[in-house]
Amino acid sequence: MEKFKVGSRKQFILRHNPGKYKKLFEVRNLCANGIVWTGKGEKTKPMFSGDPELFDENMNSCGFRIRYGDFSYYNCGDIPGGNFPLCKSLERDFESYVSDVCGKITVMKCDHHAATDAVNMKLIAAADPEVFIIPACHREHPYKATMVRMTDPLCNYPEKKEFYITSESSRKDLGEALWKHFKPAGHIVVRVYPGGERYQIFVLDVRTMNVIYSSSISGK
Repeated sequence: MEKFKVGSRKQFILRHNPGKYKKLFEVRNLCANGIVWTGKGEKTKPMFSGDPELFDENMNSCGFRIRYGDFSYYNCGDIPGGNFPLCKSLERDFESYVSDVCGKITVMKCDHHAATDAVNMKLIAAADPEVFIIPACHREHPYKATMVRMTDPLCNYPEKKEFYITSESSRKDLGEALWKHFKPAGHIVVRVYPGGERYQIFVLDVRTMNVIYSSSISGK
C-alpha cells in the first residue's frame, strides 16, 4: 500500500514508453485527506481547520487531474463544495481550494454525484468543462439546485456543454426541463485519440454493453 502523494505528478506514471509521452501525459494529484496542492512544485496546504466533527469520509477523497495532450480529465471523488448551511458549509468547501489549481478541464466527473453540497460556481467557472459526467444511484444524484447551477445560461453556457449520467434515478425529481440536458443514461466511456487533441464519448447499455449513443469527435 502506497500513500497518495498530494501535489505529485510522478506517482502515477505510464508503464510502457513513459519517455515517449513525457511532454504529453501527466497525472497530477490535486487533493486528499483535507490537503490540497498549492500549484507550485509539490507544495501542499490544508483545506480544513474547523470543527473536527464535520470531517467525514467524503472530505478524505483523493482527487487528480489527468492530462494527455490538449485533453484533461478531472476526478476528485466526493469532495464537498459548501452549499450545505446545516453543516457549516464554508468549513466544508474543498472545491474552492481545488478550483484554484485544477485549471481548464475537458471532461469533469462531478464531485459527490453532483449532490446538494457539490459542484459550486467557483469550480464551474475555473474548470469550465466541456463535458460533465454524473455517476448516479439516488434520486438526488444530481440534486435539483445543483443541476440548475450547472445549466444556468448566465454562468455556464450550457448550449456548449454536454451532460452525461449513469442512470435515470433522478429523472422524476429533476423534471423533464432539466433532464433534457442529458444524453441517454448508461455506462460512459471516454475515448481520447492518439496525441490527445481529439476525444469522443460513448454511452453503453448497462445490460448488453451495446453502444446506444456516440458523440461527435471533439477537438482539433
